[in-house]
Amino acid sequence: MSDEITVNVRSMDDKKESVSIRPTDLVSKLKEIVYTKFQVSVEEQLLLFRGRVLKDDQTISSCNINPNDTVLLVIHKHEEPEPEQPPHVNPVPQLTEPVLRAFDRRLSGAANKDEDSLRHNDHG
Repeated sequence: MSDEITVNVRSMDDKKESVSIRPTDLVSKLKEIVYTKFQVSVEEQLLLFRGRVLKDDQTISSCNINPNDTVLLVIHKHEEPEPEQPPHVNPVPQLTEPVLRAFDRRLSGAANKDEDSLRHNDHG
């Protein structure tokens, strides 16, 4: 007589597989079996049972997993860090102080002319 138990593993997309495992086996062994059934790498597997994350160094029995219980498989994609981008270079040339001052004078001159024309229109 075998001391293996049958445990159901269900993925988030509702794929369900039955696996045989010994209660004394580690969760890491269950992950290896899950890899063969779901083609999800061990590193990307997050196994949950009764709301708890199963740790690789725990035994199946220490997780209180019994025959015909269902373990949830969550695929945890490890995001690769994006390549470092060079500092953003502003394509617009920076205006120098003399150019800014000249620009300000022209604007304030235009504003003064507008105010003068408004005053003349109001009194006219």
